[in-house]
Amino acid sequence: MLVFHTKCPAKVNLSLSVLGRDDAAGMHYLDSVLAKIDLCDEITVRILTRAGMTVKFHRSAMLLHHGEPSPRENTVIRAYHALSEAVNHTLPGMSVEVKKAIPAGFGLGGASSDAAGFLRLIHFLATRTAALPSAAATAIAALEPSQFTELAARVGADVPSFLSEGTVRV
Repeated sequence: MLVFHTKCPAKVNLSLSVLGRDDAAGMHYLDSVLAKIDLCDEITVRILTRAGMTVKFHRSAMLLHHGEPSPRENTVIRAYHALSEAVNHTLPGMSVEVKKAIPAGFGLGGASSDAAGFLRLIHFLATRTAALPSAAATAIAALEPSQFTELAARVGADVPSFLSEGTVRV
């Protein structure tokens, strides 16, 4: 079984302006500058021979009062399914463990960072290693950067901001 690991940083808003509201979507239009910080969740991905995906969360002592996110709210599962759909369901099975250090609900982007970290790691495995089956690797490598960003946005509005390193304006 192949095992891979990545860190998923929290972010802070260096500036934030609300430009308007889309009442139909229940969202606001924002202009923000986001910077990644040293506080990180850690993801471990195991490539499996069986199909499907499981995600297990491990929380630091200060985060123990937070429960497991539902499958609908679990951005790592949503990222797996969105990527699997984009590559015609050629992804192998995976077991993912998320060691949570970023508290939920404080605007630090932990769930979005976890999804982006998962997507970045799988893209790295597809394009720079032989860890994934060739059909999956070829399909992932064929995705244009704009397609990958759109896929990330379907998982969560701020997931694309975690795909790149450093400070970003969104």
